[in-house]
Amino acid sequence: VEQMEGNFKRWDMLSLSLAGRVQTVKMTVLPRFLFVFQCLPIFIPRSFFKRVNKVITGFVWAGKTPRVRKVMLERSRGEGGLALPNFSNYYWAANIAMIRKWVVGEGSAWEWMEAASCKDT
Repeated sequence: VEQMEGNFKRWDMLSLSLAGRVQTVKMTVLPRFLFVFQCLPIFIPRSFFKRVNKVITGFVWAGKTPRVRKVMLERSRGEGGLALPNFSNYYWAANIAMIRKWVVGEGSAWEWMEAASCKDT
């Protein structure tokens, strides 16, 4: 989060529109968090997401008072929003995907080939 804050402070000097700031979050911050969410199946407290949302809101609105609710910004473009990512939803989606993989046991092609070769011997 500290690295994200540092990046936002550097990017504050750029004259980005609201949509440009949302796109910056989607292209630079979201992939970093997704990597961590998908690689480390650990519990992250709600306070972490509150802090992340506070930092992102400060960047998106350039330190000014928000004029639109965050929920509206999180809506898809088709619904009139800017598709700002909800990091809490991405976290839970990554965890649910991992649980589904463990339970259902969807194996890739190499896993099936390895299992088949072990049964034959």
